[in-house]
Amino acid sequence: MDVGDVLQSAYDLLTGDRNDDYGDTTRNFDDIAVLWTHMLRDKLKSDATITPQDVALLMIELKALRAVRGPQKLDSWVDLAGYAAIGGSFIDD
Repeated sequence: MDVGDVLQSAYDLLTGDRNDDYGDTTRNFDDIAVLWTHMLRDKLKSDATITPQDVALLMIELKALRAVRGPQKLDSWVDLAGYAAIGGSFIDD
């Protein structure tokens, strides 16, 4: 599989069935950020909140660890590309 295939697979996941199954990515990551902020409130500084970009970065770290432990599993690499794209989509130009 070449680089374009990996990126195309990530794109297909982000715009295909997963989007249909789990809903809009932006809303999903907003919801996760709120949930994680609530769940971690006792561990965070009182005014700290987790952002959707934090969610993307934390998911990248999770997938990176999985890739380290199983570098031949393509889905980890595809998911890494997808989470990077999601994180980048939160940047306002």
